[in-house]
Amino acid sequence: MTKDRQYKVFKQPFTKPLKTAYGTWSERESLVLRENRGNEGMRYGEVAPTLGFTDFHTQDLLKEAKLWSKGNPISPRSPLNCALSCMNSKIWMNHEDYFETLKESSVLVEEYNDTQRENLTLKKKIGLARIEEEIEETMDWFRRLPASAKVRLDPNRSLDFSGLLKWADALEGEKRIEFIEEPTQYLSLKQLIEFVEKKSVKIALDESVVAHGGPKKLLELGWSGLFVIKPTLLKDWNDTINFIKENPKKSVVSTVFESPFGFEATVRCSGYSKLVPGLERNFFQTNELETKEHHCSPLKIPSLSIQQLNELWLKIPE
Repeated sequence: MTKDRQYKVFKQPFTKPLKTAYGTWSERESLVLRENRGNEGMRYGEVAPTLGFTDFHTQDLLKEAKLWSKGNPISPRSPLNCALSCMNSKIWMNHEDYFETLKESSVLVEEYNDTQRENLTLKKKIGLARIEEEIEETMDWFRRLPASAKVRLDPNRSLDFSGLLKWADALEGEKRIEFIEEPTQYLSLKQLIEFVEKKSVKIALDESVVAHGGPKKLLELGWSGLFVIKPTLLKDWNDTINFIKENPKKSVVSTVFESPFGFEATVRCSGYSKLVPGLERNFFQTNELETKEHHCSPLKIPSLSIQQLNELWLKIPE
């Protein structure tokens, strides 16, 4: 590595194992790149292998990271380009159009007990039990929520068409439901487009955004619903930012549990959206590799300065 280009593997255990439709996740591991741009200062980028979204691991990236650190070109198909694009993006510049206080992020229900709090956006995992029982339990839970609450249901693509119909029928007329996130892997995009045209419940695509190469492609293919955008998994940060700026009421910016470096980049990106982001950070205990600014509510944009990131970089074990 040269002193101008560096990389480190960032490892951090979850406070408790995270259960997903793709398996149980106990530790987050990602690759963080840092480049000294001289007068432009330090820039950071992150490659974040993520269950259900990517098919590569951190170890797969180290050979390319070593080449990059020595000034060699990287293949246009390399997953490393996500991090390089982040370093080239406008988020590291002082743009007044996103310097504002965020609304509170959405909160995962099992991590938060005070669901009677006003104006709260709650995210609830579904698709974990028998559908009839889960619908009954969820609708009973709805009856205990304040009228101001907003709810996002996330089945992690576990519903078949019949199950999706049952949920849509059960939620008919429920004003607190904001959307169901990426409900199924069993329907084509065309079938989902037809579904949202017929049903009142809104659908947000998540994994499909990554699978189709970004939200712009989905929009071109006719998707009229919402987009859950995970910038760390997309190839071109400036394209992603431009899409969010053009579609601020359809874009939900979301984390994939990045290191503080990737999380800070995502926080800054979320400032271009008008919707409450999914940026919870309480999956990680506060320690020397966490910052109090990332555990605040509401979050500030930016939350951390480049100087703070530089200081944090020195704490990462070699």
